Amino acid sequence: MSLQPIMRTLSQPLFAILLSVPALAQQPAPSIPSTGFAGLDQYRMSRISIYTDDFGQLARYREANAALAPPAVGESRVVFLGDSITDYWKLPDYFPGKPYINRGIDGQTTPEMLVRFRQDVIDLHPKVLVVLAGTNDIAGVTGPTSNGDIEANFASMAELARAHGIRTVFASVLPVHNYTSDAEESFALRPRDRILGLNNWLRDYCAKNRFVYLDYFSALVDERGMLKRALADDGLHPTDVGYRIMASLAKKAIEKALAEPDKLHAAFSGPRRRVERRSSMAGKQHQKQGAPALSSCSCIPADHSASRKLSRQRGSKSEPKRDVRLAEGESVGYGFDRSYSKCSQKPSVKSESEVAA
Repeated sequence: MSLQPIMRTLSQPLFAILLSVPALAQQPAPSIPSTGFAGLDQYRMSRISIYTDDFGQLARYREANAALAPPAVGESRVVFLGDSITDYWKLPDYFPGKPYINRGIDGQTTPEMLVRFRQDVIDLHPKVLVVLAGTNDIAGVTGPTSNGDIEANFASMAELARAHGIRTVFASVLPVHNYTSDAEESFALRPRDRILGLNNWLRDYCAKNRFVYLDYFSALVDERGMLKRALADDGLHPTDVGYRIMASLAKKAIEKALAEPDKLHAAFSGPRRRVERRSSMAGKQHQKQGAPALSSCSCIPADHSASRKLSRQRGSKSEPKRDVRLAEGESVGYGFDRSYSKCSQKPSVKSESEVAA
């Protein structure tokens, strides 16, 4: 039997594969969709490795956070969370001697900030959080984003902060201008109606949910509805004069947040303390009467029937009718107005781009 036909049959697909290897090698590197703006396209291309390998850029402040000591007794630590407008803000120069921590990252949008919210905010245990974000979302730096999406991300930050006893200050999105050639693309990517719509929503949301609204916009805008020319060379990032105006307003907003009563976080910590106190008392009674021990969660007895029996035996009139221990799946409410799309303006976002904040 001749092997030649068999070898010919096997070699044909192998030869085809070998021919395709150079073609695969010559294919261009993957790219991201064009936004129609050359500056933003170039910026987004420069960040592909960030988008694919570390979307929230957790590596940026990981070591600094690890080296940061816990707040001292009586310290009013404040974390500033934001994009490049915060990142470029040298806080010690404008708030000398204050325990203020800068956690801004150039080019970030609100979903990226949410990714690092625990590491860069919650775990630092600030008393106050100042959020300045949204301008890059509007510009489409991480893709087309509606105002409703941005509002939802703000609401998530607010709920996370309040759940951890952190008072929150939401700053308005800054106006932009196109008075210089460098500002034209940045201005085109940030329609005024979207900025105004988001700021109106922020103002209403803060009023309904007892957060502090920090109105940078009104102090920085000119008679034409744009950022004052002297306050930004590129139409977006404040100059020293702009930062000084912002610092004065931020100082008052932080003072207002610190002056608020503990009601801002009592909705979380108050019920939890009561639950733990009563569970502790119940645990001692259980031990005295030989009842089953409490489970690893101090709020939930391992044997609920024993707890109810103990409550009947004690017959305390001070005990509420409703068992304060949290049942499985139950959570403490925080009284948020969750209708975060009510005030939003959602014009269609076409191909956008821009050098980011």
